[in-house]
Amino acid sequence: RGKEYELDLSQSSVITLSSGLYNITVEGAIASASGEILCNVRSTKDNVQISAPSTSIALELSIYTPSNSLILKEIYVTGTANDKGTNSLYDKYFVIYNNSSETVYADGVALLESTFGTTEKHQYNDNPQPMTTTFTAAAIYVIPGNGTEHPLAPGEQLVLADQGYDFTQTKADAIDLSIADFEWYDETEKGMDPDIAEVPNLDKWYSYSATIWMPNNQANRAYAIARMGVSKDEFLANYYKEYHYTATNGKEMTKKGYDVPVAWVLDAVN
Repeated sequence: RGKEYELDLSQSSVITLSSGLYNITVEGAIASASGEILCNVRSTKDNVQISAPSTSIALELSIYTPSNSLILKEIYVTGTANDKGTNSLYDKYFVIYNNSSETVYADGVALLESTFGTTEKHQYNDNPQPMTTTFTAAAIYVIPGNGTEHPLAPGEQLVLADQGYDFTQTKADAIDLSIADFEWYDETEKGMDPDIAEVPNLDKWYSYSATIWMPNNQANRAYAIARMGVSKDEFLANYYKEYHYTATNGKEMTKKGYDVPVAWVLDAVN
């Protein structure tokens, strides 16, 4: 009682335990054939009885993110209804918060919207359970920087806005997003998305929309933040994926997006 033992399975080491009750924690990683870490896994089981000469223990592994230093503190995707109550304004935003006790740099952290709807479930022909190893993204906007440009001290946060505009000038109970740290901007031939000069733009890596990306106001998509592990060019060249499934009416369907490894994901909300 009160002692801790550590066993490194990668070294095939062995430890000898006395009979008794133990709390067991297992941590590891799942890697591809090339050695790329796909996700981190762990499992815990408390009050396990260990007795001679041997004890067999089954543990169910679950995916986890080792560091939760940056989290999604707020998600507002519905937008404020206009005066007629028919359409929502563009006062949508996300808040990224430093939940750790250390300064963390936000450079290279991506805001992601999922390809898969949270209210739908299909048996995909290519990969029956794609969401166990990847976050398949339909929209990817990345905080720019050289790695040390955007420090977040403990308790500090960043606001990412659809448009960095004070929407209270349009409607009193709307959101003032002129204080946003970044906005996502989509350049179009018809200038559908205003570029607010006072608010820096996120780096657009990908969007399924041919015009402007608007977070789904029905809130039926998952959102995540991830620290991108490769360059933009490498990611766009190697991480595109199509998932095929058969709809209930028998029609063959396809979902498209870019697979972000779960190991890169810092936080996600379903």
